Amino acid sequence: MPTRIAGFLIDGIPRWDVTMPQMFSIDTEKWAPRGSYSAADGRSGPVRVLHTPNHRGFKGTEFIVEAVEKLQAEGLQVELVMLEGVPNDEVCRTMAGVDIMAEQLIYSCYALSGIEGMACGLPVMTNLASEHQTRLYRRFSFLDECPILSTTPENVADNLRLLVTRPDLREALGRAGRAYAEKYHSYEAARFLFESVYARILDGRQVDLINLYHPVTSEHARIHERVRHPLVENRYVGGEAPALRAVG
Repeated sequence: MPTRIAGFLIDGIPRWDVTMPQMFSIDTEKWAPRGSYSAADGRSGPVRVLHTPNHRGFKGTEFIVEAVEKLQAEGLQVELVMLEGVPNDEVCRTMAGVDIMAEQLIYSCYALSGIEGMACGLPVMTNLASEHQTRLYRRFSFLDECPILSTTPENVADNLRLLVTRPDLREALGRAGRAYAEKYHSYEAARFLFESVYARILDGRQVDLINLYHPVTSEHARIHERVRHPLVENRYVGGEAPALRAVG
């Protein structure tokens, strides 16, 4: 019987074996974090926002463009960097010179571009607002460790303004994003996942796959330090950004 790994696209899956919001893995050595963060707050200096749509309608590109224009009209120095149809290496190089990643605003999920942004130490904006799509992964997996700022067409301007004017928050989310990408979306993370699957299938070991990432009962949760960030269910509810540690 094939092993099924549940993700954000869970609709129509009658059963699954591993509960995790997203199983993609990337080369976290290639997608490396920046050494320092800009202190610009949109008034003392410009803040650059990266958006890399493959399909503008699905990504909500028009809402991101509108939000940037709104903030510019308010007098904030915000620059939108749009990359479409370019090699992945160019996206990687560009991430080193921007401050925020706006992934997508329509469907509730994060995908490869969001993971790449987190691995590069960028604060990432993505729609994670749907209870139907996300609650399972908060209760029984690691989504609450994810430092993505949940953003929809309705609040994109407010969230973008928050990140533009709060360089301390950008840095806190960016550093937490790097830690999250390393913990759950690196090649080492993929090795742990598939070694666990193969141990169950090929060796017949009693590996509790469905609770592999359970935030309370799993061995993984006991061994690995939790990713800390200032969001509550991917929303910012106020307060100071946490103390920062070096990344890299």
